[in-house]
Amino acid sequence: KKHSHSGYILVHFSGGLPLFQTGSRCPGSGVLWPIQTLSSEQRINWNNIPLCLDASNDRSRRKLRELAHILGGPVIEVDSRKRAKIHLAAVFANNFVNAQFTMAKQLLDEEKLEFDILKPLITQTAQAILKTSPEKVQTGPARRGDREVINKHLLMLEKNQDIRAAYEAITDFLLKKYRS
Repeated sequence: KKHSHSGYILVHFSGGLPLFQTGSRCPGSGVLWPIQTLSSEQRINWNNIPLCLDASNDRSRRKLRELAHILGGPVIEVDSRKRAKIHLAAVFANNFVNAQFTMAKQLLDEEKLEFDILKPLITQTAQAILKTSPEKVQTGPARRGDREVINKHLLMLEKNQDIRAAYEAITDFLLKKYRS
């Protein structure tokens, strides 16, 4: 006996992939992407996790909304283009920030200093960003346009060209944003 696939919805949970195209055997598709890093080591409170939803038709959208409701997070309906832009922003907000923490740790390790000394600063910055916009929270030599300190930092990074390149790129971004 052949099984009918007409009731299936082909769903993926990726921020970077477009909505799947389906045919007559599977007439519906959708995306339900949680804007969150998922790992087996961390428990997730789904009530606070935004879920990006996209669907190929009303039936698929309705079924995915039901699933999202079970998970409990706020639902944001976005198409593939907007979801890809959210994914890109998430890479900056999460992956690249963590890469910068790794660079900071490397600099401290070189002096046999503990990364823990930065944790209060990291916590305060994250808490401030939750209360207001990142632009209002920005501090530091590039925000102030302090070229003297920037040049000292660049000299200190002579032996760490990869970290120096990241420092220069971010500093350039900040100088343009706050000094134009």
